[in-house]
Amino acid sequence: MFCQKCGEKNKENTNFCEHCGASLKGKVVTAQKKTSVHIEQKSPILACLLNLVLLGAGFMYLGQVGRGIKYLIIALLLVPTVIGTIIMLILSMVKSYNLSNLINSGKVEIIDGKMIVK
Repeated sequence: MFCQKCGEKNKENTNFCEHCGASLKGKVVTAQKKTSVHIEQKSPILACLLNLVLLGAGFMYLGQVGRGIKYLIIALLLVPTVIGTIIMLILSMVKSYNLSNLINSGKVEIIDGKMIVK
């Protein structure tokens, strides 16, 4: 039998999924359907440009709103120091570029703003 929540195969007469722990009572799927997962591609260049326009916006575009807000707050605190702002700008552009490449390669997934490494 297959778990309806995660799709993994379980032994017959099992009450809970061995993989995700979901209840299998009344939720048994006898045939597993293979579905293709579409990974939404993110543009590394757009992530960099968004950070150039508004520091942290590139991370927000990549689904990490909290991280983007952190970068924005740090940048606002460092505005009096030009060097600090330039360093934060370069750092955010490089990190958002690398993160978008990881998302596009399927090595990382963003779920509810949290980074999941596969």
